Amino acid sequence: MTGKENNYCIKEGYEVRLDNAAFDDTPFTDEFQREVYQFARKVADEMACKSVLDIGCGSGYKLVANFPEGEFLTAGLELQATVEWLRTKYPDRN
Repeated sequence: MTGKENNYCIKEGYEVRLDNAAFDDTPFTDEFQREVYQFARKVADEMACKSVLDIGCGSGYKLVANFPEGEFLTAGLELQATVEWLRTKYPDRN
């Protein structure tokens, strides 16, 4: 298998950026992308989903607000700079 066959459908010419600066999203709640989470909740309800993975969850606010504990098992992924804050803010969440 050549590298071209194993590009995971990434557009030709895509340039990887490995030196990204972390953005502190912790002060924000639902100022941005509220409708994305509302749509995700609608889809989750329609498909009877019980778990949600949020890649780049930022402050975690929208994940927690739209997918309450007890109704959904949630997991948020974030950069290490934010992980400790998230663990303190939402100690019962993943």
